[in-house]
Amino acid sequence: MEDRKREGMICRKEKITFMSVWTCIRTPITAVLVNCWNEKLDVIVIENKPSEFNKLAKRVNKKALALGLSPIYGLENAYGYGRSLAVWLIEKGYAVKDVNPSLAYDQRKSAPMMKKNDEHDAYCVATVLINQLHTLPDAKPEDNHWTLSQLVNRRDTLVKDGIQALVTVLFASILVIMMQQTC
Repeated sequence: MEDRKREGMICRKEKITFMSVWTCIRTPITAVLVNCWNEKLDVIVIENKPSEFNKLAKRVNKKALALGLSPIYGLENAYGYGRSLAVWLIEKGYAVKDVNPSLAYDQRKSAPMMKKNDEHDAYCVATVLINQLHTLPDAKPEDNHWTLSQLVNRRDTLVKDGIQALVTVLFASILVIMMQQTC
């Protein structure tokens, strides 16, 4: 029975092309297209903005179609920097899996690297996607959670800016008082 399940998974994985996406706040999105044997088929770099997402999907679809495979996307940060891409892909009907950052981190640490790069990070996400395809959760970016997170971040920024403004005003007042005392 176990062999039969394993054979079914292998057959399904052989029919899939794995598109892993690594997102970061300061760099463009780096995506690596990998087959079930961990062979890199393509590397795609786009800006992290919705106007660029169609380029990614078209290139992935073209490659997958040429190979007779179906694409599945794995995003390391489907609820953070990769949220907009995850939402866009889901709205377009693509299968999107959420790859836990700690799993990708463990994969990165398992290979000696002299310097970190986005392509290798994306490849590590792909490796996790391939190895744990059936246990990874589907990406389901929740708008309420994201909105609350944005509001909390905004509040923290306002508080920080408010304190900085208050300190600036107090510092200026102290300087004025000190200058008056010296005159």
